[in-house]
Amino acid sequence: MEQTQTMYRRYDLDWLRLLAFMLLILYHAGMIFVSWGWHIQHPESSKFFEWAMMLVNQWRMPLIFFIGGAVIWYSLHKRSSGEFVKERLVRILIPLLFGMLVVVVPQAYYEQVQKGGYAQSFWDFYTSAYFFEFFTWNHLWYLVYVLFYSLVCLPLFKRWIKKGQPKWIDRLISNSSGIVLLALPIIVSEVLLRKAFPSYQNFITDLANHAFYLPVFIYGFLIATNAKAMAAIKKAKWSYLFFGVALYTVLYTFYWVPETEPATILGYAAYQALQSLNTWLWLLIVYGFGSTYLTFSNKFLKYGSQAVYPYYILHQTIIIIIGYYIIQLPIGIGWQFLLISSGTFLICSILYHFIRQFWLGRLLFGLRADVKRKGKAAVSTVAAV
Repeated sequence: MEQTQTMYRRYDLDWLRLLAFMLLILYHAGMIFVSWGWHIQHPESSKFFEWAMMLVNQWRMPLIFFIGGAVIWYSLHKRSSGEFVKERLVRILIPLLFGMLVVVVPQAYYEQVQKGGYAQSFWDFYTSAYFFEFFTWNHLWYLVYVLFYSLVCLPLFKRWIKKGQPKWIDRLISNSSGIVLLALPIIVSEVLLRKAFPSYQNFITDLANHAFYLPVFIYGFLIATNAKAMAAIKKAKWSYLFFGVALYTVLYTFYWVPETEPATILGYAAYQALQSLNTWLWLLIVYGFGSTYLTFSNKFLKYGSQAVYPYYILHQTIIIIIGYYIIQLPIGIGWQFLLISSGTFLICSILYHFIRQFWLGRLLFGLRADVKRKGKAAVSTVAAV
C-alpha cells in the first residue's frame, strides 16, 4: 500500500467538511421553496431553487460521507479500537438521542401545524402526540448511518492500517482512470435498488442508500491513505470537471422523463447509471480542487471546525421555526430565503457561544471536552462526523 508519508494536519479535509455542512444549511433553507415537499413549504415554489437543489443534491451528502470515511484514518492512528468506539458512542449517540428527544421536536410540531392542521400547544404536542405518533430523527439520520458504518468498518479499516490495502486495490486507485472505476458498484446498486427502495432515511429498509453511502464512506478511507491516489485525483481534476459538466448537461435532459412508464425503464436505468457516475466524478472534482487549493488555515476555519457539529444539529430546527413565520411575510421569495438562511447562521452562532461554555452543552452537542483549550481546534482529523 502506498500510504501518506507523515501524519500532518489535513486542512483541506477541514475546509471540505466545513463547506459541505454550510452548504447543507443553505440547501435545507432552500427546500422550503421547492415543489417536491419538505417539512414546511412556501405556498409557491421557485424554479430557481429547484434547479439549484438538483445541481447540488447529487453529491452534497455523498461528499459528507466521503469526508467522514477519510478522517477516520487519522482518528484510528491516534486511538485504539476501544478508544475509537467509545469516542464514537459518546460524540454521536448522545447528541443523536438528545436531538431526537429535544432538538427535533419543534420540526415535527411546525410540520403538523402547517400540513396537518394541528391546533394544540407545543407542550401538548411534546407530551402526547410526538412520542406516540411523530417520533423521528429527521435530519439527524446521518448520525445513525455514520455511527453504524464506522463500527461495521472498524475491523476492516484497522486491518488495512496494519497490513496495508490489497495490492489490486492499490493498483486500481493509483491512476485517475482506475479511480473512476470505483463508481461501478454504486452504479449497479442504484440501477437495481433505487426504484424499489426510495430514499426515506429510515435505516432498516433503506437498502439503496446503504448500498450507495457505505462504498463512498469506504472510498474516502481508501483514498485518504493512498498518496498515489491523492496525487492522481489532483492531477486529473480538470479532466474530471470537464466530464462532470458534460454529464450534468445530459442529466438535465433526462430529468423530466417519467420513470414510471414501462417504455422508459431503459431510460430510467440509464439515468440512474449516469447520475451515479456523475456523483462520483463530482466527489473527485471537489476533493481534487480542495486538496489543491484549500491547504491553509485561518481563524474562520478554526472556529468553523469546532462549531460545525452543533450548527448541524441545530440548523434544521431553526430553519423550520423561523421559516414558518417568515414565509408568511409579504416579501419576495428571495428576501425570505435570505432572512431564513442568515437568521439560521446568526441564531446557531449565538446558541453555540453558550453551548461550548458548559460541559453538559459540550457533551450533548458532541464537542470535545478540551474544545476551549487555547490554540487547539477540534479539527476534522478527529471529528465525530
